[in-house]
Amino acid sequence: MSRFLAFISLAVLVVALTGCNKTVSLRFYNHTDDSIDIELDGPHYDDADIGRIPPYGYYRFDLEVDDYYLPAHYELEADEDVEFTVNKHTPGTLYVDIFDDKVIGPNRRPIHHCRCRGCMRRHR
Repeated sequence: MSRFLAFISLAVLVVALTGCNKTVSLRFYNHTDDSIDIELDGPHYDDADIGRIPPYGYYRFDLEVDDYYLPAHYELEADEDVEFTVNKHTPGTLYVDIFDDKVIGPNRRPIHHCRCRGCMRRHR
């Protein structure tokens, strides 16, 4: 009986030490004719540069959050500041659409009917 309890204790300890992480894929779409630098502030990121989106381009960043920090609050800067929270119910992919006058997102779906010049050119 004592070996069984020792085994269970060891299994619980291994699971507790290894833990689990929540991964969210942030997908950025630039609807402007300028390159945009992206910064992220939150757990494990202190105003960190996470990438650059080319004009009318796309960029993907996989954000991995330790379960210990959930719910984790982040601030994203891509020409404007946007705040969002990652929790256990956050979908695996979030979309951020960047326009000249606003940033939309993170959302569950990207903008489908964009009328900017670069996107119209790309969809022909």
